[in-house]
Amino acid sequence: MPSTAEHIVPDTAESIAPLTAEPATATAAELVGRHFRVRDHYDVGREKVREFARAVRNQHPAHYAEADATEIGYASLLASPTFASVIGAATTRSLIGSVLTEYDVSQILQTDQVFEYHRPILAGDRLGVDVVVESIRSYGGNDFITVKVTLTDDDMRPVLVATTTIVARKGVEIDPVAVETVSGVVMHGHVVAPGEFDNDPAGLILLAPEDVIEPAAPAAQLPVHTVPTTADVAAGTELPAAKVPVTRGDLVNYAGVSGDPNPIHF
Repeated sequence: MPSTAEHIVPDTAESIAPLTAEPATATAAELVGRHFRVRDHYDVGREKVREFARAVRNQHPAHYAEADATEIGYASLLASPTFASVIGAATTRSLIGSVLTEYDVSQILQTDQVFEYHRPILAGDRLGVDVVVESIRSYGGNDFITVKVTLTDDDMRPVLVATTTIVARKGVEIDPVAVETVSGVVMHGHVVAPGEFDNDPAGLILLAPEDVIEPAAPAAQLPVHTVPTTADVAAGTELPAAKVPVTRGDLVNYAGVSGDPNPIHF
């Protein structure tokens, strides 16, 4: 993904900590270029796939019924294309809560995101999650942090590579009422306390360079069942228009489903 972020790289290989289950204590700048792995895999649940599809108003039947998924070549429900944001949000919380502890997990904003799919995420997948902090740049009291997350299947084949840039603030005092709203209404437990991630299965392990495993070759791709096909469109082609009214309830529902605790959504 093209990025204007300045790359800040550790001075020496010795500054990279070995494989450890303990949270890293280095500053954010020292962690650029380092690799982390989520302690446990992510199980993709069938009902979560349906719940997310409803939240984003994706009505494709392959997100709801196995028979429709089978018809296009898959054995279980397909997750909506942006379903990976659920995993990404949990990973970002762990990253901020246990590694980049200079920042407040409830005060982060996502500025952009790129998904590179090798195949759809499916209900029943057990996904490994690997994370690398690619760059950090500072502007106007905020840090712009670019993170790459790679999801792999049980055979270490890549499913998705997601590149995300988030804006994070340091040392900002948060209104206690906002914190109570976020943690007590629909996002209970997502405003974290220090040490919360120490034994969390969703917490991150810092990898030494020799422990970083490159994904295997991706599986052969099945046909893409979209209409119109890429062969039928060209620059200037007009796609069918659609209108989707967005309510406050939609925003709150999506924030809850995707795991985004920022109070601005509420």
